[in-house]
Amino acid sequence: MKKQARTALFGLMCAVFAVWGIGAAGGASASTAPAVQQSAAVQAAVVNAAAATLHCRDHSAESKPVSGKVVVPTSYCYDPDTSNHRGWHDYCTSSPDSVYISSGAPFGIGSGTVNFRGPCARHDMCLQSTHSHSTCDGPLLSNLKKNCTQKFNAANPARYKCYAVAYTYYLVIKVKTAIS
Repeated sequence: MKKQARTALFGLMCAVFAVWGIGAAGGASASTAPAVQQSAAVQAAVVNAAAATLHCRDHSAESKPVSGKVVVPTSYCYDPDTSNHRGWHDYCTSSPDSVYISSGAPFGIGSGTVNFRGPCARHDMCLQSTHSHSTCDGPLLSNLKKNCTQKFNAANPARYKCYAVAYTYYLVIKVKTAIS
């Protein structure tokens, strides 16, 4: 039953993306909610405790600070091959980590790829430390929208399509949590 529900959710996401003309593009800000922020010592302890079973891959390119963008924390352990709570170590799990969004303008003007790895990584870290979707899911939506805002200006219709994708990611998490 759970597998059928996940398949249906994935189908729903694909349908929403198709309607909005959105396709997969590939596989800490100061205002990040306190529940998502962790001290460097706590983050290091989490990574060190898991180091025996995890093989953390380099993601330094995803951790470079960009003004207004939620990036992957340097202490995040990216290991999509682990069997140790894989969903905590693979960015956006079954959803695309980056999404191409069309503005609808000729020649692709104003279109672009928005990167959701940072918000997803922070959500993973929050769940790993709190085990609470009620604590972590709100900041996920906020962080996804921040990356939309950073990528597309307010006059660009792609920003609002991006917000729709952010809400879709959020709703999928909420439904998946409800059926788990």
